[in-house]
Amino acid sequence: MYNLKMKVDAKIYPNVPPILDFEASSLNAFWSYPISVGLVLGGRSYYWEIAPKAEWTDWSAASEKIHGLSLSYLQKNGQPAEEVCRQVQEVIGNNKIIYSDQPDWERLWAKALGLQNIEIRDVRSLVSPHEESMLADIVAHFFESGELQAHNAKDDALALALAVNHLRNNRR
Repeated sequence: MYNLKMKVDAKIYPNVPPILDFEASSLNAFWSYPISVGLVLGGRSYYWEIAPKAEWTDWSAASEKIHGLSLSYLQKNGQPAEEVCRQVQEVIGNNKIIYSDQPDWERLWAKALGLQNIEIRDVRSLVSPHEESMLADIVAHFFESGELQAHNAKDDALALALAVNHLRNNRR
C-alpha cells in the first residue's frame, strides 16, 4: 500500500507538533475518565497509566477488552491522577496547542484529568485535505504490521506522529 521505510522508534522526528492520546474507562461522555495517556512531543514519546480517583466509578468491560487495561491493574499499578496531570503538564510546558485524532474525546478526558491551558486540535489539520485518507491508512499500516498496538495511548499517539511526519516529508 505505502512504501513506509521507517522503523517505529520513540525518538521520532522533532518537527512533529505535540500529539496526545487517551484511553478511557468507557465512551460515556458524562462519566468516563482517562486511564492512560500517551504524548509525543519534541521527538520523544511519553506514557502514563492512571489510577482512578475515588469518585471515578464508570467502567466498561467492553472498553477494557479493547485497551487491555483492567480496573484492578490500574488501581494497583497506575499513578495518582493528580501526579499524572502534573507530569503531563510539565512535559507539555509552553506548548499550548496539542493534536489528536479525536479532539472532542481528548478534551473531555484532559479536563477530567485536570489539564489546563491547552487547546486540542484535530491532527488532520496538520495535513492537506487530500492527505487525510492517507493519514488514516498509514496509521492503520503500523497497527496491521504489528509494529504498534492499537488502543494503546502511547502507540496511538506515536502512529499519528509517524504518519504526519511521513506525509510532511514526502510531499510532492
